[in-house]
Amino acid sequence: MDGTAEVPARFLGDVKGIIKFDYQYEIIDAIKFVSSAKFVTSSQTDEKGVVDMNVLERAENSVIDKIIKDVTRDYIPTVNPVDIEESKIEVDILTPVNKRLEERGIVLSTMSVDVDFKQQTEQALDVISAYNLYKNAGIPEIGAKVIENQAGKPDLQVTVQNPQQGQ
Repeated sequence: MDGTAEVPARFLGDVKGIIKFDYQYEIIDAIKFVSSAKFVTSSQTDEKGVVDMNVLERAENSVIDKIIKDVTRDYIPTVNPVDIEESKIEVDILTPVNKRLEERGIVLSTMSVDVDFKQQTEQALDVISAYNLYKNAGIPEIGAKVIENQAGKPDLQVTVQNPQQGQ
């Protein structure tokens, strides 16, 4: 079975974002699961005493979503949004989530993470990334001028000296 969760998060430096999770899960121990989701046993049943599968799935998702949110809120404040790697977040969150879920008879078989920031934050992260590219290429001054120009500065003046002209 599968589910989704969205967690508002604050990254290192109090940078706000939304983390969207898609996951697939399975119940590995029905007795543990029912014991941990007690409202399932008090849910309405049909005339044969069977709990509606939709109720069961909502119960599973609510347990999973709560644990994902708790683990994410503990972990994300340590993550620098400039160096964000969604695949690393998946691994770093999946292990503690599964540890807590196993106690409840559930395990996530897969999890994918998508981090969204507001437009201004995305632009700031793009600027930092672009500047680092220029810096690593040994031309940080040009990078700074390009970034200034892209930020709405009226003109761009770049002077590049040809090393062969001085010989």
